[in-house]
Amino acid sequence: MNKSEYLECMKSALSEFDADSMAEIMAECIKAFAEGELAGKTDAQIIEELGSVDECVEALRELTHAPDSAEHDVVLPFTGDYADVRHIKLNIHAKVELASGDVTYPDVKISGNRKLIDECVVETVDGTMCLRWRSESRWAHRSFRLRPPLNITIVLPRRMDTIDVRTGSLDAEGITADTFTASTAGGNLRFTSCTASRFECRTAGGDIDLSGIRTGALNASTSGGDIDIDSAEAPECSLKTAGGDIKTKGLVSNKLSAVSSGGDVGIDCGDCRSINVRSSGGDVSICCKNACSLSAVTAGGDIKASVADANSISLTSSGGDIDLKLRNGEGASIKCASAGGTNALEHGETKQIFKGSFGCVVGSGRTAVDIRSHGGDTSISINC
Repeated sequence: MNKSEYLECMKSALSEFDADSMAEIMAECIKAFAEGELAGKTDAQIIEELGSVDECVEALRELTHAPDSAEHDVVLPFTGDYADVRHIKLNIHAKVELASGDVTYPDVKISGNRKLIDECVVETVDGTMCLRWRSESRWAHRSFRLRPPLNITIVLPRRMDTIDVRTGSLDAEGITADTFTASTAGGNLRFTSCTASRFECRTAGGDIDLSGIRTGALNASTSGGDIDIDSAEAPECSLKTAGGDIKTKGLVSNKLSAVSSGGDVGIDCGDCRSINVRSSGGDVSICCKNACSLSAVTAGGDIKASVADANSISLTSSGGDIDLKLRNGEGASIKCASAGGTNALEHGETKQIFKGSFGCVVGSGRTAVDIRSHGGDTSISINC
């Protein structure tokens, strides 16, 4: 059996379950094949690691139809010395909430499907608190959308050294750590007022929502959802989505990279040394106070940029219009390329239509402008 046959067989076997559970399991399989192929594994090796289709379906049937799957609420006991916990490692498919509170040690509460609760183990080893499944079976507890689902709430007492969460969905608020890593196969990631030296969040099928984040380096990526950032500080910031939009507001960053393969990108930030935006199928909107370097490329949409000052600007659109407003621009180098139509430069009360490249004096410096268009409109406004 090869990859295509396995996925088709799995999809057919999951038809008896709800659409959300089917989508989640399929996303997990596709992710496993992608990771395995990158590691140089064959289809047969990946399928062996995943387990048989029958095993997956039987495990889900047992969980969804178990007589003891009623709602429960329990506090799991720890094993080991939990007083000196500095690391959190969670590898369990559930709806997880992380928060900080007035506690002397991590407080873990689990509610939901009793059969899933019985499979949970909390232990501490060498200062690391681990929450994992008791069973090693890959499919024994994959679907966090089972009714009732599994919910985990963890209250942390203080700053952690590392937090590593791999789960169904995550909502974290007020957490402080040196390194914070979170990933989901099909759920959303939401972070509010969290601080970390390094922040990494990945999801294969959900949205990423960041608000009030402070970090030295932020890396956020999603294969099928949106990325929304509100009031964040990240000197290094990398945002990637394969099928959604990227939107930032009140972002403070020295180096910003935003890439969307299928949606719009809207960037609203203060001073930024470098901004690099790419969109394969949507519009790009950028509002920035000052940028040493600004580059934006879109294959199928418009580009609209408003910048107070910049040293270098490069805007390229294969199928839309370009609208650039540069308030100062002393000594700036500007290059615009559109596969679309006329080119316009607005300087004070004067508007010029042109082709090729030219220079214009702005303030006491010189602004070099190179604009090319093959069908769409290009508008540039420079105030001095």
